[in-house]
Amino acid sequence: MHISWFCDVYVERELWEDVERRVMQTVKDLRKRIENLQSKRIGGLRNRITRIQSLQAERASLMVEIEKLEKMAEAKEHALESEISMLREEINALRELLE
Repeated sequence: MHISWFCDVYVERELWEDVERRVMQTVKDLRKRIENLQSKRIGGLRNRITRIQSLQAERASLMVEIEKLEKMAEAKEHALESEISMLREEINALRELLE
């Protein structure tokens, strides 16, 4: 066997080992990038879910407040109707006295 053949085999093996190291590093880098992207995506989804839950709670609170205000408005409406009715009765009584 020629020494050049051994050199060729050695160089070829070194090249393949280098290629294998680079491929493995590339795979590791890609895995890290994928994990980072997934982490960011999951984090974004968690933030969005938290925001939705917060908005739903605020909505529920506002709906309760609206309901209270509607009841207050209804009570005020009835009170004004009663007051107007009493004032009309008073006007009618005064008219009767003045006639």
